[in-house]
Amino acid sequence: MSSFEFDLKTKNKIIKTLLFRLKQLLDNPSNFNYWIMGGLFIRLLFFISDGHNSDFDFFEQWTIRMNHFGFRSIYDINVDRFECDYPPLYLYVLQFWGWIFSFLQLEISSHLFDSCLKLSTLIAEIVFFIFLSKKGFKNYFLVLLAICPVTILNAYGWGQIDLLYSMLLIASCIYLFEKNFLAFAILIALSLNLKTQTLLYFPLLAVFFFKSDSGFKLNAKAILVFIFVFILPNIPFLLNAEHTFASIEPHFTASGRYNFISVNAFNIWWAAFADFTLKKELLFPPNDVVLIFNVSRKIIAFGSFAFFYLIILFLGIKYQLNKVQKITLLAYLSITFFMLLPEMHERYLFPFFIFSAWLCVNYKNELFFFLIFSVLHSINLLWGWGEQKYFLDQWMFESTRIIAFLTFIVWVLYSLDRVQNFKKLKEL
Repeated sequence: MSSFEFDLKTKNKIIKTLLFRLKQLLDNPSNFNYWIMGGLFIRLLFFISDGHNSDFDFFEQWTIRMNHFGFRSIYDINVDRFECDYPPLYLYVLQFWGWIFSFLQLEISSHLFDSCLKLSTLIAEIVFFIFLSKKGFKNYFLVLLAICPVTILNAYGWGQIDLLYSMLLIASCIYLFEKNFLAFAILIALSLNLKTQTLLYFPLLAVFFFKSDSGFKLNAKAILVFIFVFILPNIPFLLNAEHTFASIEPHFTASGRYNFISVNAFNIWWAAFADFTLKKELLFPPNDVVLIFNVSRKIIAFGSFAFFYLIILFLGIKYQLNKVQKITLLAYLSITFFMLLPEMHERYLFPFFIFSAWLCVNYKNELFFFLIFSVLHSINLLWGWGEQKYFLDQWMFESTRIIAFLTFIVWVLYSLDRVQNFKKLKEL
């Protein structure tokens, strides 16, 4: 045995020992309350932060306009960059706080208003934890969710709503695996009404749904319930907006909204094409640059993702999968669309971390990837949060391309691990 092989085995043994000790620490029932309270404390600390000014500016402006022009007019105001391009469900949250602030004569463009939006997210997350606990999920899973830095930075640092739609998405999957198809239909419809990214999961979830042997009547009932719940929050806009389908259009215009291959997302396209000259002009690497054989970056990106998605769907269709294998495919889909699709924003990876934490309970290899991706993506979020204010030097910019390339390498290793161990997951 060479010294290199010996060193490699020693390092692997050390890593496995450290991961095992960490899992013991996180999974120790006597530590559970400390982890949860620590996660809550850190979340509350981030209420002090102003958050991502650009995102909160949009939420504030939409609320002001709904208060002034009426809730149903928000999609009709296209006079500046604050055009509303969200599905309607979060607008109800904004309008709720808008009414309260109007009644109390408080300033909406304020840190207090932004903190109230974070409070809504925190309440929803507490309800989600209670739901998971009542469903019998292990404390280990809850601890990973509580201390995950990506959750804290995304939801309470930035103040974004990726956590909200992801919780609905996860809850819908729980009910799907339990064969409670009506609850699944309700929650996946609500998730779609929060974030268009839910659509990326539809083909795979449809495979799981139709392979569940629930019968035609129950399938038809679930589909009708989905349609009803999806339409319900849209009704005020369908009936009264200047453009009838204005609240539904964001789902159809999401792809192509940005002519960029990557919007601060540390994926393979950022590693390959990020340009400091464009960054100084507040631009990102474009989609439409032709590379080889008269094929653009965008087409190559879509083609790469389609290849992997077809493999995922093939596995879902061909095999009778257990729950752990289904979660594995959902986690892998989440990291793969972030890595390969064009127009990715840094925040769009978020659902991966809940699926991955869920998988950590059953699959020992997952914790390593959960930790590595958490660190790399937290750096990505910090960059996206402060790149216009604090990270102004070219060497800092170029370092992000290195981190993006490292993220891609870890994704490759993650892919290889899935290939090697997917069939073994049948035994779990």
